[in-house]
Amino acid sequence: MKQRILDLLNDEVYDICDAFTAEEFAGAVISVLSGITEHSEKRPIVIGQVVTVQLGKYIFKVSNKHKGFVSCSDTENGCTGTSETMYFPYYYDSDDPDAGLKNLIEMMNEAFYACNE
Repeated sequence: MKQRILDLLNDEVYDICDAFTAEEFAGAVISVLSGITEHSEKRPIVIGQVVTVQLGKYIFKVSNKHKGFVSCSDTENGCTGTSETMYFPYYYDSDDPDAGLKNLIEMMNEAFYACNE
């Protein structure tokens, strides 16, 4: 999983990679995924789960539900940025298995950017 995330991070330019290494950010993405996925064929994704992950001075909160969100809060400066979706922050698409993962990465990056603008 980590290599898939690193490959996706190398394919695009993400603002968050200016503040953290790709490895650090990939670790945060994996932490989010471990909270919203199950290792089960019947229910690979837990719908409605809310996961909180810290990366440096930032806290990411992911609400993996329909019309969910990702927020990023700066614990030192007290500001928060949010990325909202009309679908799910993380999902599975049989036509493109990386689509949901890429969406989660993009939403985390967007929330980080909104927190820092």
